[in-house]
Amino acid sequence: MIHKKAILVVSYGSSFKDARERSIGAIEEIIGQRFPDYKVYRAFTSESIIQKIKEKENLQIDTISQALERIVSDGIKDLTIIQTHLLQGMRHESLLNLTEVYRNQFVQFKVAEPILKIEENVEAFAEALENVGGVYDDGKTAICCIGHGIDMDTNEVYRNIQSVLEQKGLKNYYVGTLSVKPTLEDLYDEIVAQQKYERVVLLPLMLVSGYHVRKDLAGPSEGSWRNVFAKSGFKVECIMKSLGENSIVQNILATYTENVIFRNI
Repeated sequence: MIHKKAILVVSYGSSFKDARERSIGAIEEIIGQRFPDYKVYRAFTSESIIQKIKEKENLQIDTISQALERIVSDGIKDLTIIQTHLLQGMRHESLLNLTEVYRNQFVQFKVAEPILKIEENVEAFAEALENVGGVYDDGKTAICCIGHGIDMDTNEVYRNIQSVLEQKGLKNYYVGTLSVKPTLEDLYDEIVAQQKYERVVLLPLMLVSGYHVRKDLAGPSEGSWRNVFAKSGFKVECIMKSLGENSIVQNILATYTENVIFRNI
């Protein structure tokens, strides 16, 4: 099949092969299945991860510019760019700057917003968190949904997810981030103050289960989320699968791609 239309899936990336393919790879695959007339390309925004993959796996992953050069060379004239970044930050601004240079190479050219900038995606992500965490929600378990966090106004989306969960009656879910508010300390104080929990479940609110999940959430250091709660007597479980491995989230990305292409969201 000769493709004249393409979808470029842009992700931060991960050097953990299995986790990468269960999340980013699975998302790319379901997008390809949903849009058989489109060729699906991959690009990562982290050059350090691209280099690690090259050294560990002898596999070359394109940067955004390299992917766009390849797409132009392949004769694509209709391009939709989807990113798996959750929040609008510096990488989104960089993406816009890089892609603008290529805009006049295409007849149709669209760049999607980060996933959680769209309100219906926020609600869908809350549903995914409920789907993953529901089996633990016994009234004695605090379910901590933890994202990367970003020191920008867009970090407010984590509080929006918390609000959606509360509106759904999910009182035992707590949304926090690794780097900015709500922090580990914020969630710890709130959970301890409830005086009803025996167990804490750590659920990554991330697309890929990589370095942050293995080190910051489940790692051996005294400051990891697992050990901070464990030292206070809680039983602690860390879900090592990312949301990108969840079929609901994979379908959110595929549906969002469809909305960008056909509804110009």
